[in-house]
Amino acid sequence: MSCRGSPLKLEGIILPVPASTEPEVSLAQLILDDFNLEKAERRLCAEALSSAGNIVGAAALLGITRHALKRRIIKLAIEWPPRNASRPSDAVNASAGLVR
Repeated sequence: MSCRGSPLKLEGIILPVPASTEPEVSLAQLILDDFNLEKAERRLCAEALSSAGNIVGAAALLGITRHALKRRIIKLAIEWPPRNASRPSDAVNASAGLVR
């Protein structure tokens, strides 16, 4: 299709909108106690990790890459994964002394 000379008019054309590939997750509103940016960032990261259950999902909720989230986990000293052994493999690793 060539549109040399006159502009192409898109009136009456309906383009399909692709379905979102991101999971629909509703996060509760966070109310901040003060304007401390580091505390707010720590709380957002912790809430996203808790809600998603893993780094990839939490990063998607926050709209950042997993590498960026890992950097924030280290910078903000967020304990991840949590120390409570919720998976059987965690209990095995803990008894073998392999837990970080």
